[in-house]
Amino acid sequence: MLVLLTFLLISISLAAASPVTSTPASEMSERATPLGYIFTLGWSSAGYCSVAGNKYDITRHTWRSWTTSKVSFKVPIDAQDLPLCVQGDCKRIEYDRYYEGGTHPPTPDYRGMRFDDYTSTIVGGEYPGCCEAAFGVKFYLNPHNGAGQYDTEREEEDGGAFMGFCNPHKRSSVSGKSCYEVLDHPQQPFVFVADCVGTRLRPTISSTPYYS
Repeated sequence: MLVLLTFLLISISLAAASPVTSTPASEMSERATPLGYIFTLGWSSAGYCSVAGNKYDITRHTWRSWTTSKVSFKVPIDAQDLPLCVQGDCKRIEYDRYYEGGTHPPTPDYRGMRFDDYTSTIVGGEYPGCCEAAFGVKFYLNPHNGAGQYDTEREEEDGGAFMGFCNPHKRSSVSGKSCYEVLDHPQQPFVFVADCVGTRLRPTISSTPYYS
């Protein structure tokens, strides 16, 4: 009997000395598998673009364009789910859902992703209002571990490049003149711009996991 009482007293003492603890929800989230990562992407570039007004015109229409942007996209592990813009100019920076991905991702876990930045500014002559520019930039992003990079094998293209088009049916925001006159009476309904020479800073990438 004495031995039993002694055992019970020791058990009660140990229980009092070792209170029950609970694991905070934040710690449980850290131990859980994330659903993906939120990538914050930044880029800066300036370009010099030119295009002929029509196929018979040897005169080159030229202007300058630049952009500096930072945007955050939620990139899910499930490739069936589309990335979602969560911070930045989400209306004018678009994820290209039809981009087929890069040629040589570091591993199959990386997703080749292209973003089109329509915040670009155009200056030069009477072209503002007639022409629009977008900056296209491509990344490899890994929603499994938060790693990311742009394709260094094609740095000139995937570090970012300007593109755009001119609309002869609009008016110059500088002079109010018809864009048909500004563009020297082009034969086609739209004048596409692909001949741009640019310089850029190396894009920046940071990431944080998300769980819901």
